[in-house]
Amino acid sequence: MNDGALLEVRGLAGGYGPVRVLHGIDFAVPAGRIAALVGGNGAGKTTTMAMLAGLLDPDSGTIRYEGSAVEGWGSAQRVAAGIVLVPEGRLVFPDMTVEENLRLGAINRKARRHTAQGMEQVYAQFPRLGERRRQSAGTLSGGEQQMLALGRGLMSRPRILLLDEPSLGLAPMMVDLIFEAIGELAAGGMTILLSEQNVGLSLELADRAYVMENGAIALSGSGRDLLGNAEVRRAYLGL
Repeated sequence: MNDGALLEVRGLAGGYGPVRVLHGIDFAVPAGRIAALVGGNGAGKTTTMAMLAGLLDPDSGTIRYEGSAVEGWGSAQRVAAGIVLVPEGRLVFPDMTVEENLRLGAINRKARRHTAQGMEQVYAQFPRLGERRRQSAGTLSGGEQQMLALGRGLMSRPRILLLDEPSLGLAPMMVDLIFEAIGELAAGGMTILLSEQNVGLSLELADRAYVMENGAIALSGSGRDLLGNAEVRRAYLGL
């Protein structure tokens, strides 16, 4: 494993049936840092996240977490070990209350013992959720639902949080709030892999970043370096 990497991917390839989406990608997520996978729609970011979470089997390649290969682990085993996905599109349970949604995040045995503490931490991170704890999730705004999805992920007591397109479909003010929360979580020691179409904000936040194009890693470097890269600025930032 790369020195300091909590998660390391080598030669990851595959997709959906005969449709190959990933073509042998390599990247690493440093412990206690934010790494970002950025790129346009269809680049392969969500497929990558699904493979990391155990929702989709790769055709080839390795995924190592804390030095151990996890390709044979199911999604529940990965969550119990601390690999937690907050999926694209939020996927909250609309007819359940905010609090009920959060409790579902603590479904694994280790997290269940800390449900009350986890709830307090989520409400401290997202006070709006505390104010709406008895409210049905389906009545929340899109930004509030994204806060809830993040909070539900935190209830699982992750060691690495996989965030798939957390800004998708949100108003600019809510995007800023979500990215601020992600930065605060990282500052508190959380390891985060962020998959995003919002290239500018992601690179501003990321310690390490990878530009994905057509299922391959086209560029990599620190977020700051890629933010100053002329090719990235032209292709993704319109500068």
